[in-house]
Amino acid sequence: MSLRELARRAEVSTAHLSEIERERCGASADVLERIAKALDVPICVIREGTQVSEQDEELQLFKKEKAADLLGVSVSWVKKAAAAREIPCTYIGKGQRKLLRFSAEHIRKIRADGEVVPGTYGRTPA
Repeated sequence: MSLRELARRAEVSTAHLSEIERERCGASADVLERIAKALDVPICVIREGTQVSEQDEELQLFKKEKAADLLGVSVSWVKKAAAAREIPCTYIGKGQRKLLRFSAEHIRKIRADGEVVPGTYGRTPA
């Protein structure tokens, strides 16, 4: 979906949506809800990186960069391990527009399973 089409569906100007995307400005809760509805994804996907309540934190999904940071590994390791289905993750969308996301539960499970050692940028040594 193009930026123009998303803006139309979310009833937001293309310029404003572009500014939000480039993190040059924030978005109101109403705008975030309209964007999520236009993309047909849960609001937690859109709110990643914003302030959320403790209750909502369990519903929050993290981008691969944030997951890598939380795990202390490289983004490339996270992408490869997720693609090989070696670690739990969620894909949102279809085709080339699929978004790789990680829940707080995914992060806890990866840590508990000993898949990674923080700071090693990869798998636990065999």
